[in-house]
Amino acid sequence: MNREEVTLLGFEIVAFSGDARSKMLDALKWAQNGDYARAEELIAEAETCLNDAIKRRHPCCRRNPWVKISPTASP
Repeated sequence: MNREEVTLLGFEIVAFSGDARSKMLDALKWAQNGDYARAEELIAEAETCLNDAIKRRHPCCRRNPWVKISPTASP
């Protein structure tokens, strides 16, 4: 993967994450106004955006974050 591809990948992840954040903020507003059904729809859409962001990660970033990897270990 070259530098341009990594940059585009980063932009995609940020875009999906930003969309998810916007949808969650909108969901909060709808919930505050009593429209819980619409709020739940927006939360589901936000979850989809976050899942799309996760799917875009590069394979080297998909390791289990709870597993320590020594600096000398090969990927």
